[in-house]
Amino acid sequence: MPKPWRIVCFVFAYSCVGVFPHVASSAERPNVLFIAIDDLNDWVGCLKTHPQAKTPNIDALARRGTLFTNAHCQAPICGPSRASLLSGKYPHSTGVYQQPAKPGLQSDSVNFKGHLLPEYFAKYGYATFGGGKITHGYPMKDAFQEYGGSFGGSGPKPGDKTVRFNYSPDLTIPFTGTQTDWAAFPDVDSKMPDFKVASWAEEVLARKHDDPFFLAVGFVRPHVPFYVPQKWFDRFPLEAIVLPEIPADDLDDVPEVGRLLHEMPRYPQLDWLRENDDDQLRKCVQAYLACIAFVDHQVGRVVKALEKNSAAKNTVIVLFSDHGYHLGEKHRVSKHSLWEESARVPMVVVRPGKSTPNECSKPVGLIDLYPTLLELCDLPPREANEGDSLVPLLDDPNADWRFSTITTYGRANHSIRSERHRFMRYEDGSEELYDHQEDPHGFVNLAASVDHQDIVRRHRAELPTHDEHYHESTSTAPVNAWLEKSFVRNRVKQNPKELPAIFDGKTLGNWMMSDGKPITKGWEVLGGAIHLDRGKKRSGHIVTRQEYGDFDLSYEWKIAEKGNSGLKYRVRQYGKKTLGLEYQILDDPKFQNGQSSDKGSTGSIYALYEPNKKKVLKSPGEFNSSRIIVHGNHIEHWLNGERIASANVGDEEWDSRVADSKFSDAEAFSRNRFGRFMLTDHGAEVWYRNFTIRPIEKPDSD
Repeated sequence: MPKPWRIVCFVFAYSCVGVFPHVASSAERPNVLFIAIDDLNDWVGCLKTHPQAKTPNIDALARRGTLFTNAHCQAPICGPSRASLLSGKYPHSTGVYQQPAKPGLQSDSVNFKGHLLPEYFAKYGYATFGGGKITHGYPMKDAFQEYGGSFGGSGPKPGDKTVRFNYSPDLTIPFTGTQTDWAAFPDVDSKMPDFKVASWAEEVLARKHDDPFFLAVGFVRPHVPFYVPQKWFDRFPLEAIVLPEIPADDLDDVPEVGRLLHEMPRYPQLDWLRENDDDQLRKCVQAYLACIAFVDHQVGRVVKALEKNSAAKNTVIVLFSDHGYHLGEKHRVSKHSLWEESARVPMVVVRPGKSTPNECSKPVGLIDLYPTLLELCDLPPREANEGDSLVPLLDDPNADWRFSTITTYGRANHSIRSERHRFMRYEDGSEELYDHQEDPHGFVNLAASVDHQDIVRRHRAELPTHDEHYHESTSTAPVNAWLEKSFVRNRVKQNPKELPAIFDGKTLGNWMMSDGKPITKGWEVLGGAIHLDRGKKRSGHIVTRQEYGDFDLSYEWKIAEKGNSGLKYRVRQYGKKTLGLEYQILDDPKFQNGQSSDKGSTGSIYALYEPNKKKVLKSPGEFNSSRIIVHGNHIEHWLNGERIASANVGDEEWDSRVADSKFSDAEAFSRNRFGRFMLTDHGAEVWYRNFTIRPIEKPDSD
């Protein structure tokens, strides 16, 4: 039997703004109750995965709506998963692969600030409330009109900050919210954050609401430490605990990068857990089951409070977990993996007036909840959303649906889940394939099987075509050696005093052709400058081998009479096209007899923003000095000491100009925060020299 999925539940109350003709009237708009559970795997009663799981309240929701049995998170750790769910965008689009640091996502107005799910509802007249853990790396007080509080985060700890009850890897390390341990603690429910969150939600639901509301309730358990009062442990006698099946050779057919990526040295190791007849593993599983039962009870309290409110008849309920958790499977006790135990999540959606229970086995993701809620509440669709509305599956669980959903952990490591198979592709090209119909626990890697190559190729076709660089908010410490090296490879932590040189004045060692091949003709170093010799056949564009994030770049250039060239930045692949923002370089008076458009003249943000008409441009054959400043969403172009153009990527004006330009078909054009530099070959002799690139802390003010 396939393993049940982790559950995600949202509660919605209908009530939509009547400002837009396609939006329902205020009286008809549903409310939204959004219930998020942290680290809940698929050990949920209605999913029939673990025989001892006790979740009567979650099961009751499943009987009222649609239970998605093949649902998955987009990232197997809290921050990236919630960033994806709440922004409606995949990690490979935003670069949020790891926990964002503070200040974090609120500085990104392209992907996050102003665009999160509750912010969108507020924009259309909803009263928004949040309590407990909803966002991660984004201030919850900024995401909601009223934030109730965290109510103690991960909960009470033993009096001495170095004390653990069971798992103590190093007693000199202070206890943190993510430190693993398990025990019956504290003595009463009322000391637990989740109890307090549920009490706050009860109070909010008891109020009279004149506007439709979006209420997000975030529960922390079963997130570590696995602490709940003794009465919840009593439901699961230790001697009767059923342990997961854990083959000793389960990792033998996993590629080396798969083992290294998923190593968790700070988490409990299986050998230690299994000493003394599985003593600690049994206690750990018991504690996890106790935490599940505890949080299920808090879910029941919130749902019962809703039912006392007249809004209950017009409320959508969605319950979900942000990702799963291993309890020994694949030889680990943690999340942070692309395997089924971390990626799979339960998800239930309950619509008002729709009481027929359904189960849906189509591959869906948490990313689909944003567009689903908009459609259920008759709000305008959001073009930036990358998921799909689940409404067709709510109407008919067997409706036509896409082939797969995707989970990502670290840049360029992806897991593709279809209805039957899970396919994994790592940064180095290594692969795994599991048939979860024939092999529910994923014990046998079929990626190299001759009989399964058609299946492998079908899943490969679902991989992203572009992996955004790590987001600028990424600075938290990696959890293992592989990720630490990945951070170095991807230059996540740049030296604030230095960026990689672009040109040393002597060689083209940091440059290559735009297709990745070596430079063999046309481009050369001449007199300390990069020179394009037009006496030879056309060479093509060249790009830096390095990618760059924010920068302050100064350089000099000259161009031949009637010439056309340009320096592009944030260059990346858009399908088969290599595109980027461009500092246009022309002989303005004579190029095409002086007929070039203002948006195509020297110093323009090519095709988008025209330069200042009072700019000072030297004659062909004379060197000009230019400067490009890129800081987050802000860009500036300078010419001969004067700023001549500026823009803010992603603001309303920017989006309008891109939509009216030749880049309109390039999805998310220029939204990447890292990219290469390019020098263009447009048929003219051109020289570039004296490159100086510096990191910057803030853009020059307007």
